[in-house]
Amino acid sequence: MWQIVTGIFSQNLRILTKFGITAHFSHSAW
Repeated sequence: MWQIVTGIFSQNLRILTKFGITAHFSHSAW
């Protein structure tokens, strides 16, 4: 059970990090 929760959490964290970095670079590009 914990393995599934940890996997989902790590996946969401990776997605949020990717979006955060993308937003940061997009904002800096302006």
